[in-house]
Amino acid sequence: EARATVKSAYGKARGSAGVSGIPNAVREKLLQAQGSTVMARLLDVLYAAGWQADRYFTMGQAIALAGQYGLNRKSVMAALTGELSTFDGRHIIARRYVEYLDMGGLNVARRGRPVELLFQVPSVGRLLSLLDARMSPSDVVTRADLASAHAYRRALHREYIRRLSPETPVSVLAARLGVDPRTVRRYNRQLGVEATACVSHLDLSWDCLQVLPVRRRGEARGITAGYWLETREGYRAPAWRHIGAALLKRGESGIRVCLRRSTRWSLDGESVASSQYEAVSAAAFLRLRLGRDGIKQDGLLRRGFKAALDGARAVAKRLRYARMQLSFDSVASRIAEDKIAETIAAYLYTVDEQGRERRRPARRGIAYRMLKEFGEGNVYLAVRESLSDKLASLGAGRGGQALAMA
Repeated sequence: EARATVKSAYGKARGSAGVSGIPNAVREKLLQAQGSTVMARLLDVLYAAGWQADRYFTMGQAIALAGQYGLNRKSVMAALTGELSTFDGRHIIARRYVEYLDMGGLNVARRGRPVELLFQVPSVGRLLSLLDARMSPSDVVTRADLASAHAYRRALHREYIRRLSPETPVSVLAARLGVDPRTVRRYNRQLGVEATACVSHLDLSWDCLQVLPVRRRGEARGITAGYWLETREGYRAPAWRHIGAALLKRGESGIRVCLRRSTRWSLDGESVASSQYEAVSAAAFLRLRLGRDGIKQDGLLRRGFKAALDGARAVAKRLRYARMQLSFDSVASRIAEDKIAETIAAYLYTVDEQGRERRRPARRGIAYRMLKEFGEGNVYLAVRESLSDKLASLGAGRGGQALAMA
């Protein structure tokens, strides 16, 4: 009679309504580490059945309870004593051995070893400490969500999207559940998740032209992954700096530099637009582009684009040379045909997208290539001072002046 009472009290699930189980951080850690949903589902089943923390139960009781939620005998055994029972060498569900006792003491007439293996329902604190996870909310899952691995992962994805409407790549959502991105896309189709493409844009002008990347040798000509130039008529072009300079020189108006950000996912809400544009500053756009390209965000990102350019100009001023801004029309008039003489007396320089000064010999062909690469208004001809001006600036005195005159 006592056994029947215990079975009726703890052997049935408390309705089919959704209940909170283990924290989401514990679920995600188990899915990623084990590549299986068995342990996470078993823990959720124990919590859904109302079994309190530190309560002892047998293997048979766990199998009977889990069977009502769709977990078979083999899965329960793998979670309690098999390959899924440990994490980092420690048992997730604690265990202990007890002796068979009756009213007269040890029952020696019972065959087999006189001990029984009991398991203990882990508390939330033990799970967080064991898995090295932080406390997090617990998304509600229903009894139907615990029936299979597919339904369980899809339920966690559904509640995550419904709760946060995150702006994140599909790869991050897939890594959270320990599945392939194609699986997450299948979940989205089944759940009716709506996607909104988020795009940051910046109005292109001569002042912010240097936020665009420079095409290096060997890079693809017709694509800049993740960002592009877009005209008012809808024409799109790769966001190389020389293309932006050509469009500005042509007199195009309303040119925008667009950068694709992570997709925003939503569920059970109003219909959303397929794309959403957001205006950003030049510094914010540069930060996003450098992060997308994987460029180390050093001096240019910390000080900002204008600060880096002002620093380069200050260095040029300390070096005491006169600089002249070059354009395609002024190259022939400012750089003579005597290549050797011009290379000795002057040089070409510009500031790249990372704020570093780049110098080249003062030759016509090199000047045209730099203008095409960096755009007009960004290439300068630096003419060195004469020897007498250099000595005078250094305070060489009478000896220096005599040397300069000589």
